[in-house]
Amino acid sequence: MFQQGQQIIYGGNGVCRIEEIVLREISRRFERNRDYPEPEVNAIISEIYDDFCTVRREMIGCGIMTRHPVKGGFDMYRLV
Repeated sequence: MFQQGQQIIYGGNGVCRIEEIVLREISRRFERNRDYPEPEVNAIISEIYDDFCTVRREMIGCGIMTRHPVKGGFDMYRLV
């Protein structure tokens, strides 16, 4: 997640605490109680960081966002 790829402080589950703080800050760009299609999530994240796929996955992994597959369409995402 960081430009220089440094892992600074690790939490008990292996997730970098600094990374989680950054992810939570990024999540502030999303509205609560609203579903977002994947392209919109990618566009919002890419305004901040080019590798939106990794950020999106990490937000899900940290429990900040959920993903709900939609048959025949884009996955939908929502803040937790």
